[in-house]
Amino acid sequence: MAVLKECSEYEYYQIKDESVLRVCGLEIHFNLRTVCYNHQKIDLTAKEYALLCVLALNKGITLEYDRIYQTVWNEEPFGNTKNTVTCHIGNLRRKILQVAPDAQFTIKNIRSVGYRFDSVK
Repeated sequence: MAVLKECSEYEYYQIKDESVLRVCGLEIHFNLRTVCYNHQKIDLTAKEYALLCVLALNKGITLEYDRIYQTVWNEEPFGNTKNTVTCHIGNLRRKILQVAPDAQFTIKNIRSVGYRFDSVK
């Protein structure tokens, strides 16, 4: 969190001991484990929430499939992790699109490598 506080692209604040990350109109409430976009709640599963957190915290950085899998599932990658990650990212994108069709960010697929959270300008 100390690194995030120094980065101008992120706005980090605490309200009554609640940690919140704001990036590209998205609000991730860590203590409540909720996500909002322009004050509208996005209902996510635990894995979708974890995926979004990992991607948003690494905005602009391409994360490989295995790294995403290892971070979100908290286990060593085995088998076809690409399909697992891709399936969950697809569900995450659909849920975001329902609430935020005009989102200021995108979860971009980097072919044969992984995903990257980017702002839309």
